[in-house]
Amino acid sequence: MKNKNPKVLPWLIVACAYLMLLPFLAMFIALLAGAEVPDGVVTTVEIVALVFGVVAMLLCLCNLISAIFGFMQERSAPFGTTAAVKIALIPFYAASLFIWILLGIAGVVLLNPMVVVLGVVIFVIVGFSVACAYCIVLATGVHNMAYLLKKAWREKDWKALLWLVPHFIFCADVVAAIVLWRGERRKAVPPAAAPDFPAGGAEETGA
Repeated sequence: MKNKNPKVLPWLIVACAYLMLLPFLAMFIALLAGAEVPDGVVTTVEIVALVFGVVAMLLCLCNLISAIFGFMQERSAPFGTTAAVKIALIPFYAASLFIWILLGIAGVVLLNPMVVVLGVVIFVIVGFSVACAYCIVLATGVHNMAYLLKKAWREKDWKALLWLVPHFIFCADVVAAIVLWRGERRKAVPPAAAPDFPAGGAEETGA
């Protein structure tokens, strides 16, 4: 009997990703609206984001370990959970991109001899944030990767290896997860049964 795929860890990663992002997003919206943000609030936002960022990375590691165990065990296809998680993370990536652009513009503006240190710090923050987002991209697709590797190995279905590539690319990972999920659903739906006519043909039914 096949074991069910673990669904808790990927959704915990989604929750931590948003908890890491929302304080930053709220602060940036306040700044764009012209509100003054006290230094204490900025420090609190940084601490909260850091804590949830660390928790998210730990959950990514746990999810990777879970996928490794899934490779060694008999489990059903994880495409449905992976597709749902990837779709749920789309607003997270969109909001993160918005923040990265604003920070990038600020970093370019501040790259002058007077405040060069602050500009460099901003670019380091953006780089770290992009790295965390990419880790989430990989971590939320590892169960798909493990399943595809196992399918290629056991069933000699080498086409499954081609589906590994999009899981390493922003945006393409979402498309691949959805396509794989829809393909698995089609396989799970049995073909419609043909009408059961008498041996003499359909016209004899009226006789």
